[in-house]
Amino acid sequence: MRLQDHPRVVWGGEAAWPPHLAPSYTEGMAESHCDINRGVLKEGRLFGASVEDSYVTILVECGGKTWTGAIKLDYPEYHKTLAGWLEGKLGLTIKTIGEAEFPY
Repeated sequence: MRLQDHPRVVWGGEAAWPPHLAPSYTEGMAESHCDINRGVLKEGRLFGASVEDSYVTILVECGGKTWTGAIKLDYPEYHKTLAGWLEGKLGLTIKTIGEAEFPY
């Protein structure tokens, strides 16, 4: 099943992919815009001390600038799986990743 349609990749009952992005702090970024579908994944990491407190952070390059996002799921046991799966998707666009098969 595609990541963007996966029933476990949801937060508050809504699709968690594509994630919302915020600009990393750089002068002039407030006026910037990132087309989420053209952004390229540079990093995906698992954070949190326990399964219940965990979430996934991502770094996305878009328009020559770096953007960050956090993904929290209604099913926190999937955070580790998602972070590991995203490691194999570095360099791909957010759109391509969303359309990729998430086999878990």
